[in-house]
Amino acid sequence: MRALFVGIDIAKLAHQATVIDETGSVLGGSIRFANSTSGGEKLLSLVYKYKQENTEVVFGMEATGHYWLSLYSFLAGRGYHVIVINPYQSDAWRKVYLSAVKTDKEDAFLIADLLRFGSIKESQVPSEKTIALRNLTRFRVSLSLQLSDTKRRILGVLEQVFPEFPALFSDAFGKTAVSILEEYQTPEALETLSERKLTNLVARLSRGRFGKQKAEEIRRAATTSFGITFALDSFSFQLQLLLRQLELLSKQVKLLDTEITKLFGHESVLFSIPGIGPTTAAAITAEIGDIHRFKTSSQLVSFAGINPTVRQSGNFLGNKNKMSKRGSPYLRLALWQASVVASRKNPVLKAFYEQKVSEGKHKMTAIGAVSRKLTGIIFAIMRDNKPFIV
Repeated sequence: MRALFVGIDIAKLAHQATVIDETGSVLGGSIRFANSTSGGEKLLSLVYKYKQENTEVVFGMEATGHYWLSLYSFLAGRGYHVIVINPYQSDAWRKVYLSAVKTDKEDAFLIADLLRFGSIKESQVPSEKTIALRNLTRFRVSLSLQLSDTKRRILGVLEQVFPEFPALFSDAFGKTAVSILEEYQTPEALETLSERKLTNLVARLSRGRFGKQKAEEIRRAATTSFGITFALDSFSFQLQLLLRQLELLSKQVKLLDTEITKLFGHESVLFSIPGIGPTTAAAITAEIGDIHRFKTSSQLVSFAGINPTVRQSGNFLGNKNKMSKRGSPYLRLALWQASVVASRKNPVLKAFYEQKVSEGKHKMTAIGAVSRKLTGIIFAIMRDNKPFIV
């Protein structure tokens, strides 16, 4: 049976496609088409020129960012067989050709040729629920980074106008501290309050948790503050806007957590691992997808990019190896965060962490070892669908 192989090099605005037959001959040259419905129709028009009644057509594309999803949806919706491949595979195939050339046309041909020879491991396209969960958990990472950046900027302003303020509270971004700053952004503003008003303010904002003693600490810090005393209106205004941004981002993260929990559900074997909460479990599950696409825990470790690199040449073997970081950065982040908590709360992993530290390992290196061990545990319980037993 005649077959056509369509290699597509994915980009943001426009893609490049090359069609070859079973002999490797290029048909109709390489075309560039827009990432749009009309562009998709242009691609199919090229295919239709050479497609006969019994011709098998296989499309192949790299999983480049999120830009492949629209075209994949378009082609799959038309009933075509679409293979999504890992970019590492096409890079390896380029080495087979000993080609130093890397252009859109060249990449499209290499992908088509990979399809022709069948020397390809098809990437599994996740389910709609997994894509939705992955979308939300990755968005949460983005919001969390914005939240952390906003906190750093708030501290940066305070370092200039009221450097003593953060140390007055165990959590500089706790409800009481933030509430005080929302009303009074500078030491000068707090100094205008009488001792009684300041005490009442602190008691009201903390709902009785703090009282006169804390008010005296704040007054003393405000009176002796070493902050700048000029352009205070501009700093005050900046702080007000940053605090509003902090409030908005905090609310959005909470709303997102609720939505993630609703989509993910409350039943997962990952919940049985001390140190993994609902949001982290959802992120790990979303990034892994179908656990059965990994044959061993080592494959999952490599997918997360937490496998150590090995540098060897002749008799030289490097002993300062680092994480490869070639896999999913989102899965790696979720595993790292879970490992930090697990090294304190999970009896098994805490003992493992302390063992590594006692061996002279740096704390970050020990956390990396915990991440790899935790990944092995996750692989086993997800594969067998059995809870973790301490």
